[in-house]
Amino acid sequence: MKKKLYLTACIMLALMLSFTWQANAQYSVTYKPNATVGEDVDVLNSYGCTPSNASAPLETYNFDGYEIAYTEWTIYALGCSTLTSKALIRFTEMNNLPCNANITYAELRFYGVPSSGFAPQGNSSYPGSPYGTTNPGWVERVTSGWTETGVTWSSIPSTTTTNRAAIATSTAQWSWNTTVNVTALTQDIWASGTNDGYMLSLQTAAYYRNVLFASSDDANSNLWPELYIEYDVPCNANFTYCSSTPHPNTYNFDAIDPSSCLSYHWDFGDATTGTGPNVVHTYGAPGSYTVCLSLVDDRTGIVYCRECTNICIDRIIDQPGGGGQGMTAPSKHSDDKLVNGKSHFKTDANASGAKSTSAKQGPAMKLTDGSITVLAISPNPTHANLNVDFRLLLNSTVNYKVYDMTGKQVAGEQRQMDKGQQRLSVPVNNLPAGNYMLEMTDGYMQVKQKFTKE
Repeated sequence: MKKKLYLTACIMLALMLSFTWQANAQYSVTYKPNATVGEDVDVLNSYGCTPSNASAPLETYNFDGYEIAYTEWTIYALGCSTLTSKALIRFTEMNNLPCNANITYAELRFYGVPSSGFAPQGNSSYPGSPYGTTNPGWVERVTSGWTETGVTWSSIPSTTTTNRAAIATSTAQWSWNTTVNVTALTQDIWASGTNDGYMLSLQTAAYYRNVLFASSDDANSNLWPELYIEYDVPCNANFTYCSSTPHPNTYNFDAIDPSSCLSYHWDFGDATTGTGPNVVHTYGAPGSYTVCLSLVDDRTGIVYCRECTNICIDRIIDQPGGGGQGMTAPSKHSDDKLVNGKSHFKTDANASGAKSTSAKQGPAMKLTDGSITVLAISPNPTHANLNVDFRLLLNSTVNYKVYDMTGKQVAGEQRQMDKGQQRLSVPVNNLPAGNYMLEMTDGYMQVKQKFTKE
C-alpha cells in the first residue's frame, strides 16, 4: 500500500520571479515651499552703525520678508557707510525623501522680482548698468542651526566652502531667473543627517553689487524658490521562506535585507497581509499561493521594490516502495545539511512536473531528492562566459536554457555529462547587457538562477 508524506522545505530564494517596481529606478521631486512652510530670510549688517530709519544696528534685526538678496552697498543717506546682506534658505520638505535615497542630481531655481522696496536699484549687473561691476555669488552649505523668524546677522549660522556652487552674474535689472547646480552640496546635506539649508552671498564683497530674488513669502507663487532633486532608492525585496515538518502549512518568511529603513509589507496570496522583515504565516488550505514582499515608504505610499514567488502547500509525495512515480523521501544516509532543523529543498514545480529550485552563488544548496546540485555560478555579473559549477549523482543529459526578462529563450544547449562535480561554461558574450535567467535540468531536477550580463 502506498505511503504518503508531506514534503517540507526551506528554500534560499534569491530568484526574482516578478516585480512591480524596479529597484534603483530614477525618481524626481520639486520642492516649492510657500509662506507657511518656506524658510528663507535675509541677514543684514551695518557694522555697528544705526541707520536713521532704525533704532539699532541692522545686525540685530530679523529681515523675514518678500525678497532675498545678497548685497554690498553704501547707505550714506541713512548715516552709515556700508550695508552687507546675505540670504538663508532651507527646504524642509527635503526631509520627506526616502530614508535611504541616493541623490544623483539637485538644482536650486531662483526667480527675480519686477520691482523692489528693499533694493530700488534691482540687480547691479546687466547690459547698460551704471555700476560697471559683475555680481557672481556663492551657494554654500549651512552647518549650524537657525530659524526663519529669529536669525540675525549677529546669530548668523556657520557655513562651509566645501563643494560650494557658483551663481552666475545677473543679466537683467529686474525679473532675472537663474538655476544653480547644487548636487554635491545637497548630497553633503543629506549625508550629514542635518538639514540646515543653504546660504547665498557675493563672491566678491565690494560696493555696488546686488542680486535680488523673490522669497517664499512673495504674493506670486510662480516666483517662489524651488529645489529640484533626482534620486534613486537602493532596494532589495528578495526573501527566503521555509516550513518545518511538524507544521507543514506554517511558513517563515525572511527578507534577505532585513536592515532597510523602508517598511516591509507582505502579501501572502490568501487575502492576508503582514509587516516586518521577518514574519510567520499559517495557510488554512492546500494550494498554490503567490507571496510578495514590497518595500514601501509609509509616508508617501510609494513602493520602491517588490518581489514575488509562488509556493505550493501540502504536496503529497510517494515514499520508496510505493510503486508510484515522483520523488522519494530522503534517507537517513542523505548528505542533506540541516539549518535550524530545516532541510534545504524546494517543493515548487513547473508545468512539466519537474521540480525547481533557485541556485545561489556561494555555499552549495543540497538537494537530497534530485540528481543535480548547483554549487555556484560565476562571475555574476559577467562579460563573456558564465561558469556553472554543479554536481551530478548520475551520468545525465544536462540541458541549459537562457531566458531574458520577458521569458523569451535567447540561448541554450544540451550536453551529455558524467556524474560527479562538473563545470559548464555558458557563452553569453553575444547577449545584450541586462538581466537574464539561466535554467538547468537533468530531466528530473530543474534549477534556475538569475544573472546579469554587463
